[in-house]
Formats: sequence, C-alpha cells, structure tokens
Amino acid sequence: MEEIYAEHGGDGGGDKLIEEREEKALKLIKSKWSWLTYGILAIIIWINIQIRSLPMKVNPATGKPGLWDFARDNWTLGPDLDPFLFLRYAKEIVAQGGISAIDMMRYVPLGFDTSAETQLLPHLIAYLHKLINVFTETSVEYSAVVFPVVASVFTTIFFFLLVRKVFEEKGPKISNSIALVAAAFMVVLPSMLTRTIAGIPEKESVGFAFMFLAFYFFLSAWKAKKLKGTIIFGVLAGAATALMGLTWGGVIFIYVSLAVTGAIALILDKVGKRQLYAYGLWLISSAVFWLPFTSRTTLGGFVKSPTTGSAVVVLVFFIVHFLLFKTKIKHHRLLNGDKIGKIPKPIVSIVIASVLIAAVGLVFFGSEFIGTIDNALTRLTTPYSDRLSFTVAENRQPYFSDWKGSMGPILKGVPLFFWLFFIGSMVLFFETMGKLKSKERWLITASYFIFLIAIIFSRTSPSSPLNGVNALSLGVYSIGYLALIAGGGYILFKKYKEGNLGELRDINLGYVLVFSLSFVGVVGARSAIRLIMLLTSVATILVGYLVVVAIVKAFKSKGTKKVLLIVLAILVVWAAVYTFAAYYNTSKAVGSNHIPSAYNQQWQKAMAFVRIETPEDAVFGHWWDYGYWVQSIGERATMLDGGNSIFYWNYLMGRHVLTAESEEEALELLYSHDVTHFLIDSTEIGKYSAYSSIGSDENYDRFSFLGTFLRDDKQTQETKNQTIIIYPGGTALDEDLIFNQNGKDVFIPRQRGGVAAIIVYQNANGSFTQPEVVIIEGGTQYRLPLRYLYVNGEKNDFGTEKESTLEAAAYVFPRVFQNRI
Repeated sequence: MEEIYAEHGGDGGGDKLIEEREEKALKLIKSKWSWLTYGILAIIIWINIQIRSLPMKVNPATGKPGLWDFARDNWTLGPDLDPFLFLRYAKEIVAQGGISAIDMMRYVPLGFDTSAETQLLPHLIAYLHKLINVFTETSVEYSAVVFPVVASVFTTIFFFLLVRKVFEEKGPKISNSIALVAAAFMVVLPSMLTRTIAGIPEKESVGFAFMFLAFYFFLSAWKAKKLKGTIIFGVLAGAATALMGLTWGGVIFIYVSLAVTGAIALILDKVGKRQLYAYGLWLISSAVFWLPFTSRTTLGGFVKSPTTGSAVVVLVFFIVHFLLFKTKIKHHRLLNGDKIGKIPKPIVSIVIASVLIAAVGLVFFGSEFIGTIDNALTRLTTPYSDRLSFTVAENRQPYFSDWKGSMGPILKGVPLFFWLFFIGSMVLFFETMGKLKSKERWLITASYFIFLIAIIFSRTSPSSPLNGVNALSLGVYSIGYLALIAGGGYILFKKYKEGNLGELRDINLGYVLVFSLSFVGVVGARSAIRLIMLLTSVATILVGYLVVVAIVKAFKSKGTKKVLLIVLAILVVWAAVYTFAAYYNTSKAVGSNHIPSAYNQQWQKAMAFVRIETPEDAVFGHWWDYGYWVQSIGERATMLDGGNSIFYWNYLMGRHVLTAESEEEALELLYSHDVTHFLIDSTEIGKYSAYSSIGSDENYDRFSFLGTFLRDDKQTQETKNQTIIIYPGGTALDEDLIFNQNGKDVFIPRQRGGVAAIIVYQNANGSFTQPEVVIIEGGTQYRLPLRYLYVNGEKNDFGTEKESTLEAAAYVFPRVFQNRI
C-alpha cells in the first residue's frame, strides 16, 4: 500500500504522472493530426493525378488512348502548339545527349540560336524519359505526355508547403487546414488545367512548381532565426527562381512580387541585417544561377528591365537603409535634424536611394533610363502595344467581364470564387492590421478596399463607362493607388510620430507576400488572358484562409455573436463546397475532352504525307502558327514558327505572300528563304485580320476582315420570280465608309459600324441579281448594293451603276457538316 501511496499520493507524484500522461495524449493527438494532414494531402494529390491523366485513358470508340497519333500508331501530345517544340528537343537530347547550338529546322535559311530558348523543360522531359525506361521501355512521346502529371505532383506539394509557411504563426492545425483547402482548390482550377494536363508539357506545367518553391524558400530565409538558415534558404530561393527562369518567362512574377514585398517590409521597418542577407542572397544567387545559362537576357538587361530591375531597385533601398541607419552614419547630424528627423527612416532611405538610382541611371543610360521608367508605368494599364501581341489570342487584354468567368461558378450573375477571394482578402487585411486602434484599422482597411475595387473594376467591359482606356477608367484606376498610399502614409507617419512603429513592424511578412501576389495577379489578369491562371492560383490561398477562419471564429465565439458567425460560416463553407464541386466537374469534363480533335487528326495524316512524300531537305512556308507541328510531326524545316523570334519575317509573310498583290511577289520572298512547299490551312479564313494587320504598313493599308455569314433558312423568302436568301453575321468595317443616301452623304468611321447581313437574290432560272449588304451604325440600318458575288466559282460583276454600290464581294460556298449521317 505504501508503494501505491508513493505513486499516487499527496506528495505531488500523482499530479506529475497525470500531467505526463496528458502530455503523451496531446503528442499522440498531434501526431495523428499530422498523419491526418498528410493523408488528406495524399488524397488531394490523387485527385490531381486522376484529373490530369484523363486524356490518357482509352477511348472506347477507337480502342486507343485519347492522346494518340493514328498515323504513327503512337502516343502524341494534346491540342497545343509550343509543346511540340519541347518534344522535338527532348527527342534530340535522348538521341544525341544535347540540343544543337543552331537549330536549322527553324527560320530557314538562318537557323535559330537555341541558347535563346528555355532549354530546361526539354531536358527535364528527357531525364524523366530515362528514369521511366529504367523500369519499362516506352517512347519519348509517352514521357512528354506524362510529364505534366508528374510535375503537378511537385507543384501541389510545394504549394502546400508555401501556404503552410505563410500561416505558420497560427499554429499547425490552422496553417495545415488552410494549406489543405487552398491545395484542394488549386488542383481543380479549370484556368490552370489546360496548361498542366497530360499531353501539354508547357512551361507552366513545371514553372509553377519552381515559383511556389522559390517563395517557400524566401519566406524560410526571411524568418530564419539563425544566420546559417538565412544564407542556406536565401541561396535555395535564388536557385529555385533561376530554375523557373530557365523554364518559363513567368519568372518575372517572382521578381515583381518579392520586390513589392520587400518594399513594403522596408516601409514597415522590418528590414535588419538578416533580412538584407535573405533578400540580397536570393536576388544575387538567382542571377548567378540563371544568366550564365541563357542568352535570353544579359546582366545589363536584368538590371534595366522594369520587372527584374524592380527587384534590384529594392535591394538598393535595403543597402542604403542599412548604411544610413544600421551603421555609425546614423548619428550624423543631417539624419537627426529637425526636418529629416520627423520623417520615418525607411522613407528617408527610399527617397535618398531613389535620387541616387535616378542620377546613376541618367548618367549611364540617359534617355533609355527614362524610357524604362515610362515603360514600367505604361505596363500597369497597357501591357502590349505591338501588332503581334494583339493578334495572339492568349495575349488579348481581357476585361473583368472576361476573367470573372474563370473565377466562377456564376450563380445568378455572381462569380462565387471571385467573391470568396475578395472577401478573404479583405478579412486577412483587417486581421493583418490587428494591432492598430479600431479607427486606424478601419481607415487603412477602407483604403485597401478602394484600392482593390479600383484596380479590378476600372476595366469592367468594352461597353462599360469603365472600359479601361478612357479618362474615367484611368482616373478610377489611379484613385485606387492614391487611396492606398494616402491611407497607408497617414498611418505610417502617425505611428512614427507616436513612437509606435512596432505595431506595424510585427505584421506577418507572409501576409504581405500574399497581398503582393494578389496585386501582381490582378494586374496580370488585366494584362493578358493567359495570366488569369496566376490570379486564380493565388486566390486559392485567400479562399482557403476565409473558409478555415470562418469556421474557427464561429466555434470560438460566444453569446449572440456566435449565431451570426455560425450562419456566416455556413454560407462561406457552402459557397466553397459548391465552387469546388463545380470546378471538379468542369475539370473532369475538360480533361476527358482535351485530346486531339478531328482537326488535329487531319493534321496527323497530313504530316504523315509530308514525312513520306516530301524530300527530307524540304522547307515549308506558312503562317507562323503551324511551325512546331510541321517541324515535330512532319519532320521538315520551316521559315516561321510560334517562337516569332524574327518578327520582321512575320511581316514579310503577311504582306508579300498571304496578302501579296501578285504571285511573282510571293514567289520572290519564298525563293529567298529556300521554301520548297507552301502550306495553307482552312482556319486562315478567320486569321485574315491577324496576318493582314501584321502585313500592313504604318497606315494599316492591308488590314481587313473576312467575315463569316451563315445562311438562315428561316429568313428565306419566296416570291413569284425569285428567292431572297439572308446570310446574317457580323464583321466590323475595316475602313471609313462614305456613301450617299436619299441625297445626303453618310460617313461611317471604320470600326464604328459593321456589316450585319448579306442579302442574295436568286432568280427562278438560277441566275442572280445584285446582292445587298446591311450596314449598322449607332442603331441606324442602311442597305447598300454589293458589286461582286462569287457562286460556284463564278464571279458575277453587277457594276457600279446603282448609287452607293460597295466595291466589295461576297463569296458563297457550301457548308460542310462533319460527323453527320
């Protein structure tokens, strides 16, 4: 009994034992929570693999996988262009051990310097192929097909680690939960799927993995408690950035995001010696690991670029701040005078550093430096100004009405995912300012709200008063920046005056990075259709945060407030679950159908003919779109391709071949490039505006459209002597139109009016009388005679005797229905 009493008795031994057992129980729970976290992550990765491998499944109708070349009876890539270049290079690496210095399959007769291409992706495909062939023998095509699926696994893991690192101060349960919800959304995002799915080994497929890894290492370096950790993680962040640079031009988003993050950290006075080391090591090591292995940019270009150069500028801010206020110079009387002493030290550092940068830039670069600054500011509203970018669909500058669809599902006009992102951003910002007084917190949050609203909705739609280009739109856009600067500046100076900068200094840098990424993502989404995927990937972080925090707040609240928060949490969770289910179903449908269509299969057969029936030294001329297909599938050299590395040649092809005024003019150009065969594709009817624009002079002399008008049998009218056939459609006027109507001259500027329909009159004997076109401008309709009509290959010229006859033609051709019995 004494032994029992000694163990459980009143001397405190029993209490100690209970505490030990409680501690063991807590450890067990934590251990199980970790296993649960990784188990859920494994399920997310499994869902990711299942969705992205859907194009590889066997099609019951053919008995072959969806990604199949029926002419070669082998695996093939999906319906895209650029991946075929990477496949060709990967095959060359596997066969020869490397890529030729000059690629003579491209830009005949000059060839292409392959150091100007991102070579890491084809090398990674080749390495994966060698790894797979350790276990089983397969083709390089198969390895290229499966590469995006493999890369997406690493992307998911790195993204999970990054999000958890951002929210780690909240504890393992909450940070893991937010990371899991964000990762679950990311793997089902339809906007990312088409660039990361099986059969599309695009740059983004692995580029996102390197980007998330770079951000993870950067935060690890910044938050490291020892200098050794700062150095190691800083270098690793630079290496991951360099890997992305060697893979995808989207590396600029790392530099811009971290530049914005670093600048905000400096303003918040969060930059000390270790932070300077973390940022500096990241930036310098990224250049060291990147620039020697590419000719796409030089050290000078790296420094002068508005994107990478912005990161260099922030490093200069850091260095100047350190020298002024972290060394003996801080005691200088000029820095402690009545005027400068009243200004926050980070602002003093930024102003002095900016003056030094401007002086050095003007001395060494002159007007080029001013042009760089102007270019950086212009890109915030107009990212592209050249004709080529305007004719590439994925570079089209979208409106909010365009990209809100990528942030759906749209429920009664409301894009759910967008508003989850928006509300999550506002809630996180409000929490970030938690140490401020209530009025100050609401003031700065209101400034952020105005900023976010302004930069998103100042480019709403082309028909909206906020169309992104008029004075009102630009004014609203500018007001957003001014509101945030004014609100932030007021709080900063107020806290500095009160001596309470510590309230700002404690702000989590991970949160600052999320806000910086959101800003870059929104600007990117305003810039080009293809960049919407960047915003949606960042938005998942804020959606994950909102979902988890809503649940936690609801459970922790008390009293009447608890009921309201529970209702709000239910609404948030319902919206999130509904959105996830919609995204999952959409991604499954897209994945199953993201395979070569009948159109692509026609190309497979056509390229088989090229491989077999044309000489090996044949050179093909065509519009640039098809270059990679001809080179990779047809195995023949081309004059142009999707790299558009010699833009002037695109102009020559558009002007002197595709819109040439004579066959001799076209043949002279083709002969000078050793072209032996010329390829025309039916889709070039729709591309006429693109190559006629690029082929035009400075006055757009060749620019025009080939509008398509489809016969509407419901509108066909039968009279006693003729049949009236209506072809409704729509195409804008490509030049100013002046004509006389009822004795008055009518002027319709180009692009302001358009052709709404063509009316064809066929007589009972099969002949035709003069057709008419329906012109619409500003709600007014005009019917004008048309001079030419082509039917069954026969040209009908009706002359210009009728008043206001248009010198234009309508070409009638049979409509072809595919897969119709």
